[in-house]
Amino acid sequence: KPGAINYASAGLGSASHFAGLAFAKATGINIVHIPYKGGAQVITAMIAGEAALNFGPAPATVPLIKAGRLKAIAVSGSSRTRALPDMPTVAESGVPGYVVVGWFGVVAPKGTPRAIVNRINAVVNQSVAAGEGGRQLSNMGAEPVAMTPEAFAEVIGRDYQRYASLVKDAGLKAE
Repeated sequence: KPGAINYASAGLGSASHFAGLAFAKATGINIVHIPYKGGAQVITAMIAGEAALNFGPAPATVPLIKAGRLKAIAVSGSSRTRALPDMPTVAESGVPGYVVVGWFGVVAPKGTPRAIVNRINAVVNQSVAAGEGGRQLSNMGAEPVAMTPEAFAEVIGRDYQRYASLVKDAGLKAE
């Protein structure tokens, strides 16, 4: 049913919008994008049955999945998540190569002295790797990862290129 299935996103250009675009491209299916004005509205729409799919962030959806209010189909990372260990990945479910991972990170203004960047990086990595912050993120379904500033810059650059390609392919324009 091309064009009959819709997916909700947190808005144009959001991570959930791009995840849906990537899914449509990887599968060759035509799904209709319904942009909402943020994640809370998406969750409300999903629970109300206004949208068939959402490519939502684990911290917002895992508690609702565990409570039986949303049904998980698959996780979009390259491996299963600790929060839902029995849930297959999208790739395991029949869409090889589909990996879309949302992330949060800490950035500083260009020109910030390297000593300050290194100190912030060390504190964040310690919290993520062994601290309470990492445990809380894991409990919410996030997968905390400690990395160097250079490795994080590579993640940002890789995603920038990937999403630029999706924007171009979809013919999206800034509004």
